[in-house]
Amino acid sequence: MKTDYKLSEYQNNILNYIKYNTGNLLVDAKAGSGKTSTLLLIADLITKQQNKNCLFLAFNKSIVSELNEKINNPNCMVKTVHSLGLSFLRSYLYKLHKTDYEIEINTNKVRDLVKYYYENMCEEYVKSKNFDLTPDDLKDLNKHYINDLVQLCNFSRLYNVNYKQPKSTDWLINKCCWYFNRNREDIPNYQDLIIKVLDEIKRQFENPEVINGKSLYKIDYTDMIYFPVYYDMSIPYSLKNYLDYVLVDESQDLSILQQYFIRKLDTNNNRFIFVGDKFQAIYGFAGADTHSIDNIKRNFILNELPLNICYRCPKNVIKLAQSIVPSIEWNKEREDEGKVTFIKHKDLENIVKPKDIIIGRKNKDLVQIYRKFAIENKVSVKFRNQDLVNRIIKEIDSAVREYIRRYNRGLNIDKKVIEHLKQFKIENYIDNEETSLLYKNEKESYIKQCIKENLQDKQISKSNQNLNYLLKCMEEYKEEGAFNYPSKVETEDDIYLNDYFDIIQSFIKDYKERNMSILVKNFLTYLQSFLSSTLNKDVPIISSIHSMKGRRR
Repeated sequence: MKTDYKLSEYQNNILNYIKYNTGNLLVDAKAGSGKTSTLLLIADLITKQQNKNCLFLAFNKSIVSELNEKINNPNCMVKTVHSLGLSFLRSYLYKLHKTDYEIEINTNKVRDLVKYYYENMCEEYVKSKNFDLTPDDLKDLNKHYINDLVQLCNFSRLYNVNYKQPKSTDWLINKCCWYFNRNREDIPNYQDLIIKVLDEIKRQFENPEVINGKSLYKIDYTDMIYFPVYYDMSIPYSLKNYLDYVLVDESQDLSILQQYFIRKLDTNNNRFIFVGDKFQAIYGFAGADTHSIDNIKRNFILNELPLNICYRCPKNVIKLAQSIVPSIEWNKEREDEGKVTFIKHKDLENIVKPKDIIIGRKNKDLVQIYRKFAIENKVSVKFRNQDLVNRIIKEIDSAVREYIRRYNRGLNIDKKVIEHLKQFKIENYIDNEETSLLYKNEKESYIKQCIKENLQDKQISKSNQNLNYLLKCMEEYKEEGAFNYPSKVETEDDIYLNDYFDIIQSFIKDYKERNMSILVKNFLTYLQSFLSSTLNKDVPIISSIHSMKGRRR
């Protein structure tokens, strides 16, 4: 493969290792170090110089198309992990039916099943527990629960857990179901629902519907990996000739299920080349294993070589990055050194220009930046895309519901609990199991007492979900909850509600000055429209880290 650039020492070391050594390899590739380009060099070495075949697993379909154009070699097969899984499925089903079968991709399959079982098993109970909600708000609440239960079913497969074990399910709820985790008492039989959904997925695969003499298999993208692992499907004949080497790009973003699946490609006579960077493992929210690199090291006997030079950023930017990743290096042949400037928020609006990008760590940071520009200073900015706006609105919606829920159920008693527990020396209650249990029982007993007294002290009227009621709920949270209260018992939910408190309060104030409606749902609709209003304008861009990762403007 001819290149128009000089290979680095690291790239030469990697190529020489493949030439003159045996065994598997992990390339520890830093951000901007040319991960995919290095894999292209490896593929060229394998197919042309060593005259062997390889399977190249890329991150998504667009990268597959790009790589096929660049490689253009019949000895290298390029696939995504999902398309590879589909090959396993087709081979398995051909052995069962020859050509008398069809596969239909149904991305709503799990959602349809969850909705069916939810309506039959949970909906009435949820309604009885939330009697103070209007029909529209109860409908929205059910939608939230269904979304989280769908996520839970998908994560049960992506993490390849035993979903019939409550401990496994509870672990996943804590990890991926923020809304359901806080309100799981609304659905005490959620474990049965998960079991029914996932058992039904397998039953449908084992007993497909027959239409016009053909067996119809409805699968989603997770099934493409899950079924080959669960049913221990063998390697398709069409793939066997390409397994001299297996090259895996973006290895830090593999789910646990995908890792199990890739291990099925081991023929005891082939080599695996993984390329990835554990510092770039940021897709845990989508089911990726954030410890993927460590697990790959554990499950494959391999050597490790670095790829440390970042070609994306100039010297001074890399110097800053080295405070987090000391081993990352800058390209010494690059002439511009770049400039890193620390500025104050108040100076930001005078510096940014159209198409400049402002990156925030959390969505609430992005909203604060937007508010400062668009509302306070009347300067146009825009979010990177509509998906980002939708995620922000979802977070704000969840926070709004939690303020109301806490008010309606008398749960704003954090400060009372903290003050009460100060009379107990916590360190004396964590030394052994017995005293720790006493402390836990005291805490739970006092919380129940406070909730009962709180509900007796005030008569809670049914919420009309209007803004004045919401502000009343928020004010009580501020006075009695964990708002800005330093405490060892503060939960992640409290941190989340604290983050959005001032933001929501300020947006409500602006909204009430401009609109007649006082309904919460109309406020949220307005807010979504307002945050989306400049998406097509040529102005500075606000983006999250996730949205910008690996992209160029």
